[in-house]
Amino acid sequence: MLGAKETGPATPAPETTKSDEGARTGQKELLIEMQIRYAAQSQNLPHIVVTGTREDFAELAALIELADGKIIAVKPRPADSAGPHVQFLRHIIIRPAPGRAVCISVSNENELLIEGDKSKLAILATNVRVFGGEEKEAHRQHIDYFPHHFYLAPESVAVELEFYRDSLVLSDKWAPILELQPETGTGYQIGSVYLKNGKQFKGVMIIGRRITSIDREHKIPFTEVEIDKILIDHGN
Repeated sequence: MLGAKETGPATPAPETTKSDEGARTGQKELLIEMQIRYAAQSQNLPHIVVTGTREDFAELAALIELADGKIIAVKPRPADSAGPHVQFLRHIIIRPAPGRAVCISVSNENELLIEGDKSKLAILATNVRVFGGEEKEAHRQHIDYFPHHFYLAPESVAVELEFYRDSLVLSDKWAPILELQPETGTGYQIGSVYLKNGKQFKGVMIIGRRITSIDREHKIPFTEVEIDKILIDHGN
C-alpha cells in the first residue's frame, strides 16, 4: 500500500473513541523510512524536523492524503544523533478531524500526530509533495503557523522538512583544497568532512567536486555552508 511495508496482521481500523495506546496495539502498522526529531525543550519553541529522500516525502504526502488513522512506524535512516532535549519519534498517526484546521503535535507516547479536515490535509500533502519534487539546491522548508493561516491550527507545532541529499556538488572554492591533496584512487578521493558545529563524517567519497557517499551510504546529511574543513585521509 503506497509503497509502505506492512509489519503486522490486518485488523479493522480502530474506532475514533479508542485511545492512542489502544490504536497502537490493535491495528496494522505501516513502515516508512525517515527521521523525525522532536525538540521538546530549547531556546526556541518546540519543533519537529522531518528528514527524508524525495521518495520518502512523496510517500508521506500520499499517506497524509489518505489519513486513515493507521499507525505508521518510522525506521530512521542513519544521519544524526539526538542531542539534549531532542528525541526521535517512532510512529506517525494521520487521521481526519472534520471541520478542523490541521494540527501537528506529539503524543504522550512520542508519536507524531497529524489531524485535520481532509480538505486541509490535502493542502499539507501538496506542500510536502512539492517540496519532495524540488530540484533547486535549497533543501529545507518550514511549515509554521502564522495569524489567519489558511490550513494550520494555532496550536500546531512548527515543522521543518529537510532532504537527505543523494549527492552534494561543492562550489569552486573547494577545488584548490582538493587538488592539493592526493587521490585515493584514480579519479576519486576518500576523506573526512568536519562541520562548523563540531561533527565529523569519515569515509566520505569525493569524485571531482561531488560528494557521492558517506561510509558507503548514498545520503548526504549536510549542506556545503555547514562544512568547515575537508581532509583527505584515504579512509584511515
